[in-house]
Amino acid sequence: MASKTLAAPFIRHVTTRGYAQAAPAVKRDLRVQSAVLPNKTFVAALDNGSPVTRVTIAFKAGSRFEPQGDLGLAHVLRSAAGLTTKNASSFIISRKLSQIGASVSASGDREFVYYTLETTQDNLQAALDLLNNIVSNQEFRPWELNDNVPRLKFDLAALPPQIRAVDLLHKAAYRRGLGNSLFIAPKRIGQVSSESMQHFAGQCLTPSRCAVTIIGDTQEKAALIAQNLQLPSGGDGKAEASTYYSGELRYHTHNIK
Repeated sequence: MASKTLAAPFIRHVTTRGYAQAAPAVKRDLRVQSAVLPNKTFVAALDNGSPVTRVTIAFKAGSRFEPQGDLGLAHVLRSAAGLTTKNASSFIISRKLSQIGASVSASGDREFVYYTLETTQDNLQAALDLLNNIVSNQEFRPWELNDNVPRLKFDLAALPPQIRAVDLLHKAAYRRGLGNSLFIAPKRIGQVSSESMQHFAGQCLTPSRCAVTIIGDTQEKAALIAQNLQLPSGGDGKAEASTYYSGELRYHTHNIK
């Protein structure tokens, strides 16, 4: 008589019990943590568990802080990010960023200039060293500023009409301070000296005018980044109040058909 041992639905049990269930997601406290360090640098962090970390270092170095006799410095400052520093050439900086898959960009508005780093957690420390070098050790070598002229011209040529209109709106409303253009005037391209840039950076890129934010890591990491910045002591961040005047400005453009 044949055994009935194998008559049980063995395959059915295997099929039923073979599926795995994903582990429940770890709940994170997604609250922004912030603090002001003893050197008056503001730090903030949002640890969202992302594998990609974004670090932004902001300075009160926007166009409203430009001296009236030397307009366009903030635009040149943004455009000069990544040029040769005291510790590395622009080629070395670019190559090292590429090797670790990181990117650094510079942007700005009338109030702030922003240096933003994006990198993976595995390469965060190496990328932060490069960001610190880019921000803290700028030299503004005259020949590199001259080589940067085509980039400034391209920035102006690529401006959408909407951005140009808003820029002129501020100029008509405030004239100076908040009325300063975000972009260098065409006649000023190539006229900004290395000494002017060094003075502007020395006055604006200081701890009391600095904020460090990080997404993908802790507030302690943001504080450590801020403390490692090699910044000179300088301005206190105060700016002359901008008076509202009102008025109008007209800018003629060529119609493209």
